[in-house]
Amino acid sequence: MAKHLIDKPDNLEDGGPGVPVSVEGRQIALYEFEGSIYAVDNRCPHRGGPMADGPVSGPTITCPLHSWSFDMRSGEAVGRPGATIACFAVSKDPSGKIAVEIA
Repeated sequence: MAKHLIDKPDNLEDGGPGVPVSVEGRQIALYEFEGSIYAVDNRCPHRGGPMADGPVSGPTITCPLHSWSFDMRSGEAVGRPGATIACFAVSKDPSGKIAVEIA
């Protein structure tokens, strides 16, 4: 996996909504929760809805199209055994940027 450095979006807030970003041509939704940053695929695996546009409740993110919910920390679907959304490892770079690992 390769690490890609991106600027931390100004509008990324702890407990706030998702922020869509593009990393190596892939659309990702960034979230901040309890001081940690999480990255998931910005396309819901159900019907491709934009995850960053959906509501956030604690660590749970919900697709705005059909209300599929996922834990941003693990990618596991809430109430849908076996369903997941792709998650990407994130770390804070000493430069202040965010490092996102994309395969």
